[in-house]
Amino acid sequence: MSAPEAGAPLQTWLDWQSRLHPREIDLGLDRVRAVADRLGLLDETPLVFSVGGTNGKGSAAHTLERLLSDDLNVGLYTSPYLIRYNERVRLNAHEATDSQLCEAFQAVEQARGDTSLTYFEFGTLAALWLFRQAALDVWILEVGMGGRLDAVNVVDADVAMITSIDLDHMRWLGNTRSTIAREKAGILRGGRPLLCADRDPPESLPAAARAGGATWLAIGTAFDLTVDADGWLWHGMSGRSLRLDPVAGLLPDNLALVLAALEQVGRLPEAATINERVSGFSLPGRRQMLDGVIPVVLDVCHNPAAAKVLSQWLRERPISGSTHAIVGMLSDKAVSECVDLLQSSVDSLTLAGLPDVDRGASADWLRQATADRWPCCETVDAALARVRARCEPGDRLVICGSFHTVGAAMQSDLMKAFQTGVKT
Repeated sequence: MSAPEAGAPLQTWLDWQSRLHPREIDLGLDRVRAVADRLGLLDETPLVFSVGGTNGKGSAAHTLERLLSDDLNVGLYTSPYLIRYNERVRLNAHEATDSQLCEAFQAVEQARGDTSLTYFEFGTLAALWLFRQAALDVWILEVGMGGRLDAVNVVDADVAMITSIDLDHMRWLGNTRSTIAREKAGILRGGRPLLCADRDPPESLPAAARAGGATWLAIGTAFDLTVDADGWLWHGMSGRSLRLDPVAGLLPDNLALVLAALEQVGRLPEAATINERVSGFSLPGRRQMLDGVIPVVLDVCHNPAAAKVLSQWLRERPISGSTHAIVGMLSDKAVSECVDLLQSSVDSLTLAGLPDVDRGASADWLRQATADRWPCCETVDAALARVRARCEPGDRLVICGSFHTVGAAMQSDLMKAFQTGVKT
């Protein structure tokens, strides 16, 4: 299959990459390492943070960027994206342009030869190539799935970070928290720190750190963040404490993890600087609030642990009217369990199919998976129209279940009806 010609648009490259490898997910490092070596991506890397975990790793990675980018040249690689592929690759707090990404794709294609790469592997190598070309001081790499065999793990991290361990991607990572933890621990390196923000980590995680010669640093023992009437108080490993302002868009434990990681490399700012840089932090699709006559909450939660957090968050923020939810998910997720967790904190729930998404759960699949207990629409747009017809001022809408669901809603013209209050 011939690669796109020079000057081809970004979408042409992305469509081609999606067809290049016979399997969408093919865990392993041999292929990606071979191409990385040809590109010289692994020689004398700068300061590298690898961020893994089941939930919260995107927020942690973006928080690191916020705290470092005023002082250093920083590259941030995350996945997946909501609307634009460019969201995945950031250089000095700006999204990579279409032309930059296409140039990087061309470089990877020229280097790969006969080596087959998955869509994620191709994109990871392109991001690393851009980081190398930009001569950055710091690379922040969010693990895509797992850790040990994820393409990001081709780079040796100076600091390995794990936000949480919960059940997700079990087809590839295992069916227990213990086995999943072992996979995620694969990002550690001997003689370097492995930090964890999970307050109840499986024993397999510190055991992996010991076996791999990494320094195990866990929240609640090596570092912590407590919440009191005066705000947030972070405690570090050097005996240092910082009084911080609460940040609505951040989970305290994730911020604790980020600050502990910065302390490890001598880059921990003063409290006033931290407060300034993370003030107003809000990551699209993570309990993101859109104001309007009918406020909208966008959350990409797609596993039971994340659904539980969102459900609790909603209960802690009651409103005078009704809370309506639209849920669309991938077919390999724990759909029924997530829906059961969410329904306890909403007044109505509508399922939305994702017919044009790989592994997306169709409306028929959702009906069967949930025993036809909830109204189900063919698409996110159809669900938005249904819910808007039933909403009144003072109500609230929650859209969740997948990056694809939230991304589709964000691009829908029907969202304006919730902002203005005009019924469709």
